[in-house]
This record gives sequence, C-alpha cells and structure tokens, in this order.
Amino acid sequence: GSRYMEELLRFNTWIDKLVKVYNATDDEKYAYTALRQLMDFLNVTGMHGRYLKDLDIAVRAQVLPHYIMQLLESEYMTPDIFAGLMKYMWIEGNEFLEFCTTGSNWGSSERMGHYAVALNFQEFKDVGRWFSDLKTKYAKIMDWILQDDGSSYELALGYTDYTLDTFLGSIKMWETTGIKGENPFTPEVEQGIQTLAQYMMYCSMPGFIDNQEGDGYSFRSGYIPKRLYYVGDKFGDPYLLFGGTDRVEGDTPPVTSVCYNGEGKKVIMRTDWSNKANYLYSSVEGGVGNHAHQDDNNLIVSAYGPVSYTHLR
Repeated sequence: GSRYMEELLRFNTWIDKLVKVYNATDDEKYAYTALRQLMDFLNVTGMHGRYLKDLDIAVRAQVLPHYIMQLLESEYMTPDIFAGLMKYMWIEGNEFLEFCTTGSNWGSSERMGHYAVALNFQEFKDVGRWFSDLKTKYAKIMDWILQDDGSSYELALGYTDYTLDTFLGSIKMWETTGIKGENPFTPEVEQGIQTLAQYMMYCSMPGFIDNQEGDGYSFRSGYIPKRLYYVGDKFGDPYLLFGGTDRVEGDTPPVTSVCYNGEGKKVIMRTDWSNKANYLYSSVEGGVGNHAHQDDNNLIVSAYGPVSYTHLR
C-alpha cells in the first residue's frame, strides 16, 4: 500500500544498506547504485525538498547528510553530482523554515532533519537562520506536546519516546559525527525533555515496560529503560537513572503513584518500584491526543510479574 512508497521516499530503510556495504567492501558498484537512485529521485521530483509529505522530508533529511559524506570518496561522486546534492541540501535547509507541524510528532522529526542539514553543512550562508529557527520551533513543539500537568499529548508511551528521540537526536549527532553545532534547546525545552521522560517512567508498568496504552510499542521491546538512562545521564536526573539502570543507580522516586489531573487526566498507582509490584493505570482524557485509547475509564492492570497484565474496559 501507500506505506511501501513512503518508506522508499524516506531513504532510511535502503540507502544505509548500500553505503554500509560500500564501506565494508570498497566495491564501487554499491556507491554507484546509491548515487544513481538518489540522483534519479532528484531528477524526477525536480529538487522539490518537501516531496511527498512533510514527514518524508523530515526522515530523508535526518539520514542523507550522513550518507552523502560517506560517499564523497567514491569515483562516482562527480563534480556535477556533488554540486546537485549540495544544492538539494541547501533547498531542504531553507524549506524547513517555511513549515512546522505541531499537531503530532512529525514536528520534532522535522526539526531533527533540519538540524542534520544545519550541522553537516555549516558552510552555507543561511545556517545562522537555520539554527535560530530550530531553537524557536523546538520550543514551539515542546509547548504543544508537554501538557500543563507534565503529561504528554502523545498518549502512547512509544510515541512519546519517538518524540523524545527526535529531540535528543540533534544532541546525538554531535556524539556520532564529532561535529559540534549550536544547542537547539532553550532551558525550558531541556526541562521539558526531563519531564516527558519522568512521565514515561511513572506511566510504565513494573519493570519499566510499555503499558500498552493506545497503539504503543511492544512491552517486550525494552525501549523505556534506554530512554530513561540516556536522559538521566545527560541531564543528571537521579530518578531517571534509577529507572534506566533497573534500580541499580540513582535514587528511588519519591512517590509510587501519580495523578495527572490537568490536561492529562490519568492516574497511575503501584505498590512499590519492584518488578512484581501491583499496578493500575486509568485515563479519562476522552482520547484527546495522539495514538490513544478512545474510551474513558479504561483500566490497565499488572500484578505479580511484568507479563501478568490485562485491559479492563
């Protein structure tokens, strides 16, 4: 269906394979194929950066700078191809100035893509505007996702995690590329990142696993401790370190139960922070938000072990 085409347009599921095999083998046919596919795409779309959806340009921009850099030494990276790719990166960088999605996690994904372009191509004269715009729009997106009681507008924990990942992805680019750019976050955004991570911790089932609210991720995926540890370590939060290390490091959170009684309208109760704690979660936000249960008073219950849970409606 349509998702098949979307994945191809985002480049993140195929061009990486070609570049990695090229790096591993030095076989130029892989670089040729990657560059041929990329240039065919640019020729067909007419260098239109926002083709086809805003989320497509977001993910494409996140990965293309990194892989273009790894193809620079290929014999197939001719001056004409290089000039075309640089023009396309410049077009994308400026088109990001024109839009910002605030009704979903697309917005933070767009900003991460914009940051990838700005970080990797700081020679462009427009880069100052790009970094300034990033700081403004990241703040705007945080105002949208972080609700007045510290809960998340992305109601499924997995999508809160994805939103955090596309905030933190900008910082991680410094770590993976060795290139330092401007900090795209205000102090308020940095505090919001910690608050959203704490929300994930309090909502998670015993063992810090996904509570299956809405269309969340699998409770077996183990993504929550990784996120808690990264944010806790990055910002010095002892409670997040506690969750991120399965209670080995950091400090025990001061409460076991939380009521988000503002916009979030949900309650989470647990007997303690052990993996076998009794746990109950309920929400009455009316499904207002993204990736939610569409019913009020739903109960998610876990008892005596991380895989003993049920939904009661």
